[in-house]
Amino acid sequence: MLFKRIIAGILVGLFFGSLLALSCGPLLFFMLLALSALCQYEFYTLAKKGGIPVLPKTGIALGTLWLAHEYLCRADAAPLHHLLPVSEPLCLFVMIFTIAMTTMFTSSEKRKFEAAGTTILGILYMPFLLGFFFRLAQWGAIAPFATTRSGVFLVFFMCLVIKMSDTGAFSVGLTCAKTIGTHKMAPIISPKKSWEGLVGGIVIGCLTATLAAVGANHYQWGPEGIFWALDGAAPALSLVKTIAVAALLIVVGVFGDLIESTFKRAADIKDSASIFPGMGGLLDVIDSLVFIPALFYAILELLAK
Repeated sequence: MLFKRIIAGILVGLFFGSLLALSCGPLLFFMLLALSALCQYEFYTLAKKGGIPVLPKTGIALGTLWLAHEYLCRADAAPLHHLLPVSEPLCLFVMIFTIAMTTMFTSSEKRKFEAAGTTILGILYMPFLLGFFFRLAQWGAIAPFATTRSGVFLVFFMCLVIKMSDTGAFSVGLTCAKTIGTHKMAPIISPKKSWEGLVGGIVIGCLTATLAAVGANHYQWGPEGIFWALDGAAPALSLVKTIAVAALLIVVGVFGDLIESTFKRAADIKDSASIFPGMGGLLDVIDSLVFIPALFYAILELLAK
C-alpha cells in the first residue's frame, strides 16, 4: 500500500509538474478549468450520494464563469482588468441569482435551502479557492494571458512542501503503527491519521521548504524579494520565516484533508472516485491543497508590501 501510494504520487506529481513548468498561460488556465470542473463534479457526486440535493450542472457552469472572470479581469496585466470594479460584483450577482432562480424551479419544495447552499459551497470550495493557483502563477506578469517563471516557482514550492508533507505523514504514521503504535488524531473522521504522522509530516515538509528556499536564494528562483533579494537586502522569507510559513501551510493542508474526509464520511464512501491507484479521485489527491493557495497568496502579498 505504501509503495503503491508513493509511486502513484510521484507519477502524478511529475505529470502535473511538467505541465506546470512547460505550459503557457492559456494552457494552464484550461488545465485549471478542467481540474476545477472535475473536482466540482466529484464534490457534487459526494453530496448526491449522501442524499443531499444539488444542482451540479448549474454549479459547474457558474464555477467556469468565475474562473474565466478571474483569468480575464483579476491580474494587473489581464486584458479586462480595468473592468474589475464592475465585473466582480456583476459576476457574483449572476452566480447567486442564477442558483436562486434554478433552485426555485427544480428542487423539491422542502429542500431548496440544501440545494442552493450545497451548490454555492461547491463553487466556493473548488473554483473560487483553486483560482488562487493562477493568481500565484501570474505573479508579476506584465503581459495579458501570461504566467511568469517566478510565479510558477511559487506554485511549485507550495505543492512540493504540501505533497512531501502528505507523503511523510503517511509514511511515518504507517511505520509507527507497525512498530510502536500511534495516537489517533481524528478517529471518527479519519481513523488512519495519527499525531505521530502529523509531526512527521510537519518535519519533512519544513525540511523540504528549507532546502527549496536555500536553492531559491542561491539560484534566484521565485520573485525578487521573496526568497532572494538584490543589493544585499534581506529577503521577505528568511529561513526562520520560511519554516514558520511552511508549518502553517502544512497544518492548514491537514485540515483540508480532514474536511474532505468529513464530506466522504457524510456520504458513506471511502474515495471521491477511483482515478489514481491507491489514492482515489482528483479531490482525494488535491484535498490538502484546496485551501493553501489563498492563504499562501495572502501571506506573500503581505510580505511583499
